[in-house]
Order: sequence, then structure tokens, then C-alpha cells
Amino acid sequence: MFDSNLFLESQDVDSLIHSLNCRCKSILDVVAPFKSNRVTRKPFSPWINDSIQNLKRLCRKTERLWKSTKLEVHRLYLKDLMLSLNELIKKVQSCKDDIDELPAHAWSSFSPVTQDDILALVTTMKPSFCLADVLPCKLLLKVFDAIGPWVTRMFNLSLSSGVFPSFFKHAFVEPLLKKSNLDPTDPKIFRPISKLPFLSKVLEKVVSEQLVSFLQDRNVFDRFQSGFRKHHSTETALLKVSNDILMSADSGKCTVLVLLDLSSAFDTVNHEILLSRLRELVGLS
Repeated sequence: MFDSNLFLESQDVDSLIHSLNCRCKSILDVVAPFKSNRVTRKPFSPWINDSIQNLKRLCRKTERLWKSTKLEVHRLYLKDLMLSLNELIKKVQSCKDDIDELPAHAWSSFSPVTQDDILALVTTMKPSFCLADVLPCKLLLKVFDAIGPWVTRMFNLSLSSGVFPSFFKHAFVEPLLKKSNLDPTDPKIFRPISKLPFLSKVLEKVVSEQLVSFLQDRNVFDRFQSGFRKHHSTETALLKVSNDILMSADSGKCTVLVLLDLSSAFDTVNHEILLSRLRELVGLS
């Protein structure tokens, strides 16, 4: 079974994924019912500070005192405290109206994910298999209640430390024929397909969703960008270009269209420039 001490104390994401794989192998043949009971505690609202909490404690203490003594002086004191508490809460809640913008460093980290968040992603992603996967996707879903805490801990440690597990960086390359009628003895007509561990794709999806949401909130994307955006595609790009051409023709203007096709476009992206722009625009490190 799982070593709870290692689960709670380990701060190394690579050791966590290694331990997870080893233990999954050891319990694959074990069949047992799993039941869980989650106890959750409603967190405080982010605007409740120490002053509000201390004043609320004093109100509860004074209320108990008044109920035991029934003295008018204690009732009036409680009334004054409640008025002060309400005024303080209104003052704190209204502070957001005085803030023009949040500093960039406030957005320099990823938010932790829950086990339910990860499970929702796993169920919506296309199943895939890699030789590095200890558990196939279907089996992973069936036992996710058992290994979910480990996966959640591993993902959150990766997000907080900024370390992508080394195990997730290793891919198995599968050569596939570009066309079925080509000569399979010629290595040049094969297309290499890199297959990564399924959980690495889930972690990438977690980062992608938070990063895209962050960039959208900061209005970093170009207004007419169609690639790699939700509800956008080549269709929206063609509609925009066609509309511009028709509008130009209706206005009696000449239209010149320049199309650029970059070979291996992603390989031409300078990572240093990209990270520098993200750091300057939105404070992303």
C-alpha cells in the first residue's frame, strides 16, 4: 500500500512519480472496494482579515456574556460592537474600488488544483497510451479514487516549485509511414510520432488552462487571433479575411493579401524573447 510518511514529507516531484509508479505496479492485482468520506471546511472569504476576525470573536464573547447576565450595559456594548463590525466589513469590501490594477507579481504563480479538477480533465481528454504509462487510461480512471491524492500532490508540487517531472520529459518515438503506398524500407518516408506519458499531458493541460485564462484576463491575445483559442479556428480567420476583402471591394479599394507559411513554425520561436515579453507584459516568470 501507499507509504503515508513519504506522501506527506516528500518535497521531490521526481521521487513522488517514481513511488507512484512502483506502488501502482504492486497493487494492480489487488481487488478491493474503496470508500472515501471527504470532510471539507468552508474557507474564509479572502477579504476577512485579522481585524475582522478579532472583532467577530469579541462580539461572540460579549453576546455570551449578555445572555448570561441579561444586563442592559452588556446589550448596549454588544450593539456598539456589531455596528463597528458592520462598518469595518463595508470598509474592507469597498477597498477593491480604490485599486486601479493589481501588481504583476500577484499573478506570478499557478493556482493549486484539486483531485476533482484533475479527474474532470482526465475524463474529457482523448485516451492515449505510452510504453512509459504504468496504468492504461481506462484503468487509471477506475483506480483514480485511490491514486488521486498522489497525483494531486504531485501536480501541485510541480506547479508551486516550477519543476516539470523528469519522467514526464521522456517520450517513446514510434515511426509511422507518411503514406501507406510508400516503400517501408526507406527511413526517410517515416514520420516520427513522440508518445509521452498520459499524466504528463494532463499536467500540461492544467498549466495550459491556467495560462490561457490568465492571458485572456490580461487582454494579451490579439483581438483577431484565431489559432489556439477557444471558439476560434481557421474558419473564423477566413471569415475575417473574407469580410475585410468584401468591405474593401464595396468601398472601391484595392486589396492586397500577403500569406506567410513558415516551415516548422514552432521551431522558429525564440524562447528567450517569448519569456521576456511575457515577463514584461504580465509579470509571468
